Amino acid sequence: MLSMLWNYLRGYVIIEVRGFSVERFLNLVSKKGILIWDLIETQRGAEMKISVKDFKKLKPYSKKSKCHIKIKSRSGYPFMINSLKKRQLYIFGIILFIVSLYILSSFIWLIEISGNTTLKTKDILNFCETKGFYIGSLKSSSDIGSLKRDLKNHFPEISWISIEIKGTKAKISLRETLPQIKNIDVSEPCNIIAKEDAIIESIVTKKGTPLVKKGDAVSKGDILVSGELLISEDENGVLKKYTHSLADIRARSTHKITVEVPFKYKQKLYTGNEQNLYTVKLFTKDITLYNPQIKFKNYDTYRSLSQLKVTENYPLPLILVTTVYKEFNYIEKSYTIEEAKKRGEKLISKKILNEFDFNTDIINKTYTYEKKDTKLIITAIVSTISDIGEEQKIEGSTITDGT
Repeated sequence: MLSMLWNYLRGYVIIEVRGFSVERFLNLVSKKGILIWDLIETQRGAEMKISVKDFKKLKPYSKKSKCHIKIKSRSGYPFMINSLKKRQLYIFGIILFIVSLYILSSFIWLIEISGNTTLKTKDILNFCETKGFYIGSLKSSSDIGSLKRDLKNHFPEISWISIEIKGTKAKISLRETLPQIKNIDVSEPCNIIAKEDAIIESIVTKKGTPLVKKGDAVSKGDILVSGELLISEDENGVLKKYTHSLADIRARSTHKITVEVPFKYKQKLYTGNEQNLYTVKLFTKDITLYNPQIKFKNYDTYRSLSQLKVTENYPLPLILVTTVYKEFNYIEKSYTIEEAKKRGEKLISKKILNEFDFNTDIINKTYTYEKKDTKLIITAIVSTISDIGEEQKIEGSTITDGT
């Protein structure tokens, strides 16, 4: 073991000796006290190991024995040092790369947010930035506990939040509270009036005087529940008090929705031709690698991002942005009557979803169709049951205690 270490430290070569008098060569070397080891016989001669110092002494013995010496490999500490000296720039590059990775790992290069449904990711990121927590910020300067408190105070919708930093990636996980019931200000007297024409289906009065009953037809603006309470009436006059009316009033109403569907329409047909734009985002700077001149008349644009990562938890501030331009041509097509009807009904269903809230019950829909020269007109009569009451302040009155 010690001899192997000694041979490695002083350096040695593996040589192959060829010729007709290899045995003579070995005898001459042995008589001169030159140390060789790991001697093996080969088809052309013999292979052995010898120190660098002793190798330089072999030339006269190879001449006497008429043998040829070939160096097969060099090993040991001296050769390793020489090799490193020749590759100083390469080694410096490796060291610089390792140091750069270490420095970059001190920053946050990716922030992921999960669990938000009503809150916008952009709003959360913008608020975090005002607190010094952003892409490119130092991990050591991040006060996670303070940031969580600030986020909960700023966004009352957040019921629970966790912030975890792994490597150069920060993950913000949160849960939102259920939608809160709107607080009703009962400090002012008010009536409840109809916000549209309808027929009363049900009325449950909690405060106030009801002026309508089930089956009554009402018009927009009619008072449904009065905030004026008659306390007594005698020869001295009428005694009234006022309250903030509260009631659940549901009524049936009809709505007219009309859409037009042209018989002829244009449809996209992709040609398969594409052009790509490549951009590198380094820190906050965009560097365009390839920006082709778009030759397409009609095209759709798609973007994809790929962030360089050492591992999953160690993203780097280098993002490749690929923008793909896909060419298409328009082809003219035509709806049949049945296809136009289905198209129109889909458009009406979409309008219903946008115009009515989740508390509105759709009880009936009837369609009528009118064919014109170039289009089909679809009209839907939609019957709904919904809450039609809205508050109307009673001017010049105040709430009386005890009402």
